[in-house]
Amino acid sequence: MTELAIIYTHAAENYYSFGRYLISFEGKSTTMETLLVLDDVFGKDIDDDQRMAADKHISAILDCLRS
Repeated sequence: MTELAIIYTHAAENYYSFGRYLISFEGKSTTMETLLVLDDVFGKDIDDDQRMAADKHISAILDCLRS
């Protein structure tokens, strides 16, 4: 992560009511693969049916971020 990105997220924190998460893209080949890391954060709010398909799993994670 660049220093500029960290400065931006700190300065713009009021615009992100759902919070901010620092996740690493290192070793990941897609954004979807990286977002799945957030399952550790929101796992209790995502059911097994949503985890069966990547698009539903990502949608569930994004819904958690928005709430």
